[in-house]
Amino acid sequence: MEQSGNKKEAMKAKKNQNTSVNKVKKVTKRVVIVEDDQELREHMVRIFELGGYDVRGAADGMVALQCLQESPADLVLTDVLMPQMDGFALATHLEELYPDLPVVVMSGTRSHSAQFSGPSHPNVRKFLLKPIALDVLIQTVLEII
Repeated sequence: MEQSGNKKEAMKAKKNQNTSVNKVKKVTKRVVIVEDDQELREHMVRIFELGGYDVRGAADGMVALQCLQESPADLVLTDVLMPQMDGFALATHLEELYPDLPVVVMSGTRSHSAQFSGPSHPNVRKFLLKPIALDVLIQTVLEII
């Protein structure tokens, strides 16, 4: 009889534990992907959404700034050469407006790397040369946020 009571208590404790675990809110990381190539931007958004991230895509720096005004982010992934506001101007604005927001810069031109290094762009955590291997992109994001 006592053994049956212990089983019931154990089951009740497990049920309470499961209920408590379900009450813990999952923290979703928010990423803004700034890329003027619509197909590439949509592909990257889908990849990170499948990974459980809250992702917003922006075609240029102006749209990215609007996204950030509406809702904060944990990371910005940005291309360099874009219309309206390019990655250089965006990085400068982000440093002024969001000094703790990490930025990853992507470009098809290696020479852009030097322009984002050093103290002039402290938010830029990494420069990735396109084309970017998917595993490198994902690992970079995981390391930063």
